[in-house]
Amino acid sequence: MDKSAKNEPVKFLFNRREAAACLGISERTLWTLTKEGKIPSINIGSSVRYPIESLKNWIEEQQAISKIKNLPK
Repeated sequence: MDKSAKNEPVKFLFNRREAAACLGISERTLWTLTKEGKIPSINIGSSVRYPIESLKNWIEEQQAISKIKNLPK
């Protein structure tokens, strides 16, 4: 294992750019979802951060909702 990778801190939060890239959406769309309370985020001072585990859970919830919506009626 590379020594430099070993010493890197574990990341728990994404900034806006990282979260948008991870989700494959624009930063503007991310900000809209954040303001509407539709996506998990936390405020740290004047910064908005996105907990990585919460985003993973949110994605799973969105998948489940999508499956339910696509069930035959």
